[in-house]
Formats: sequence, C-alpha cells, structure tokens
Amino acid sequence: MIARLTLTAFAAALVVGPVGAQNRSVIATPSTPESRQMLADAAACLVTASPSEASGLLKMDFRQPSYRAKMDRLFENNRSCMKARWMRANRLLVAGDVAETLLRKNAQPVNVRLLKLDPSALVTPRTPTDGVAICVARSDPDGVNKLFATPVASEAEITAAQTLNVALGRCNHTGKSISTTAAGLRAMVATATYRLLEGQDS
Repeated sequence: MIARLTLTAFAAALVVGPVGAQNRSVIATPSTPESRQMLADAAACLVTASPSEASGLLKMDFRQPSYRAKMDRLFENNRSCMKARWMRANRLLVAGDVAETLLRKNAQPVNVRLLKLDPSALVTPRTPTDGVAICVARSDPDGVNKLFATPVASEAEITAAQTLNVALGRCNHTGKSISTTAAGLRAMVATATYRLLEGQDS
C-alpha cells in the first residue's frame, strides 16, 4: 500500500465557510469516503459556476500567494457549492478535484489525449515532485486514465494508484523517496495532466 507522507509544498489548509458562523460543522482534511466525495462535489460545482476562474487557477504557480488568494476567492464567490457550513481541506486535493472535473469536460479520454500529445510539448515543473507527476502522466496514460475513473476513497482508487508505482519509480530523479496517499498521488497527477493538456501560465 502507498505509504502516507505529508507533501508540504502542497498541503496548506483551506478553510471555507460563512464569516462569524456559530456552531461550525467542520470537515477535516478529507480522509473518509463521505468527506472526499463532498469535496469532489464541491469542486464540480465550482467548475460549473466559475469555469474560467477554475481553469485559470490550475494554470498558476501553486507556490505563490496569488494562487492561494485566487482559490480562496473561488470558494468565497461560490459558497452555495458547500454542503457543510464549514469545510477544511487540503489545497492539493481541491486542485486535483477541480482538474479532474475540467478534464472530464472533454469527451475524448485522458489517455487518448495524452498519447496524442506532441513529444516536444513542454510543461515547466513547479517542484521536483510536480516534475515526477508530469512524467507519470506522460509515461503511463492508461494507468492515469484508470485512476481517474475510480470512485474517490475507494479500494479501486488504491489499486489503480498502486499500478502507477512503476512509472513513479522510473520518473523519480530527485534522489529522494517519494510516497503519498492514493488521494495525494491522484491529485498531483490530475493537476499535472491538466497543465500538460491545457497549458499553464508563464
């Protein structure tokens, strides 16, 4: 099973909800099937309500304060997408769910699109682990497509994530061991795949 590792480059918490609310209903960083699904539903709602803003967010450099501010505004401007009064979520998981939602808007399967991608097409990695995720998307399109097809927080998701271990090992040139949850790997690869297929801001 994929071991847990906190990816500090991505894992800043995002807390959304009405200012000054009492009796807060807090959802911790999604770990249960129910909370993961709630986050995925919220991301789908955000994309439907603000598609250009959601797309623009993923093309930004996630290390910059402007990225975090834009994500906060996206939630602030679409509070109706939140089923709970308050939600606390990992920003990487939010971005991954948004990326998958946007990718599904194209009728062509992700693996087909990745296989058609010009070999010379370049995407600048934001971090070493981002570079690994980009490489995984390009080297195992079928495995990536299978992962995106699984329900969140399911045994199928874990199994599909494990199949990417070979590509993960081959793509890791950082000199460091990289391990993550299935959810973390899925989100990393989703955001990388989106930028590969849709581009990124300079």
